[in-house]
Amino acid sequence: MIGTAFSVLIRLELSAPGVQFLAGDHQTFNVIISAHAFIMIFFMVCKIQDNNYIYQFFNLSKLSLDSNKWNARKGVKPTQSSNGSNNNSNPNSNKAPFPYKKFTIKNPHKHRLAGGLIAQVATKGKGIYIFETPLGHTYVGSSINLFVRVTSYFYNSILKHGTRQVLVHFFKHGFEGVVLTLCIMAPSSSIEEVILMEQYFLDKYFNHPLNLNTDNIASGSGKSYPMSEKAINRLRKERGKSFFVYDFTTATLLHIFESKTFAQLKMHIDHRTLNDCLINGTLYLGRFLLTLENLPEMHSNLDSLMPLEELRSLIDTLKIKHRIVSQSSKKSFIAINIKNPSSPLAGEYNSINEFAKAVDGDRSTIRDYINGNKPFNSLYRNEWKFISSLSLNGRKGGS
Repeated sequence: MIGTAFSVLIRLELSAPGVQFLAGDHQTFNVIISAHAFIMIFFMVCKIQDNNYIYQFFNLSKLSLDSNKWNARKGVKPTQSSNGSNNNSNPNSNKAPFPYKKFTIKNPHKHRLAGGLIAQVATKGKGIYIFETPLGHTYVGSSINLFVRVTSYFYNSILKHGTRQVLVHFFKHGFEGVVLTLCIMAPSSSIEEVILMEQYFLDKYFNHPLNLNTDNIASGSGKSYPMSEKAINRLRKERGKSFFVYDFTTATLLHIFESKTFAQLKMHIDHRTLNDCLINGTLYLGRFLLTLENLPEMHSNLDSLMPLEELRSLIDTLKIKHRIVSQSSKKSFIAINIKNPSSPLAGEYNSINEFAKAVDGDRSTIRDYINGNKPFNSLYRNEWKFISSLSLNGRKGGS
């Protein structure tokens, strides 16, 4: 009412030029404007905003009842838990190690977008998320940004290629009737505290007969920690196809890679080149035979395989030699500017790339003109004509 009164008074004062109701008291007019702004922002806008925002901003453990009523009307059911006590049905569990605020959202897939209920409650929120399906399945996870983490479950690309039980379940059954529970912790909570909280809820739900968690060890899913070398090797074996590297000049087995991805990262081999070698049998760098199967006709002594660092050094050396040979075999040509024969760009070039950089042109288009793939006597950009240096030298030798 006060804000409305201030608004009416301001509008009446500005309704016509000159002095109206304030008798020319400009200071009072400025005070009314400031008071109106203060009231509207802090006593109207903040009331409409989600109560969790106020909780995070002031680091409070209790929220206003008015905001709770607003969330209830919108489908969010908040339940305060100052010391971890909650409404879970497990009577044997101890209290949660840290305070949290509990929100329940039905059919979260419908509220997944920015500005939706999940975003209003969980944006930059730290804590635990729990999925409960109509079939009775449960899944527990944690994150230091619950909105991003939870909404990632709703992407079709992730569901389609997911291998985890929870993703397979959602891809098969969908999200109709799913209930999402968010346990929001204090903004100052550390990652270690979030993981401890996740472990608490895992202990509560893991013995559930339809639990979708593969183990009951909290992994801290909200943050990616560096994987151990043992874990990397295990995943590499599970996800990659191994292949063999043979030295074609000596017919010996040099190395066995456990996956193509590992070879691309460690040996800097382009994936197109690697696929060409594995599928079409092309010799890599003209020397190495890459194959998915062991060749009994080659010398395959597993005890004398070349170490990875030594193989990388050998390949880097051969790459340099291969690059030099490739560059020396490039066709040089002479570029003639028909419109301006004295152009500083006219002259002999050692490669197409060199000329393309000089004129800021497309290499494939220039190559078509040099190889004669364009109409006879046509000019590049209507001014450039190309003559092969080899043909020119042949003419000079003949003369």
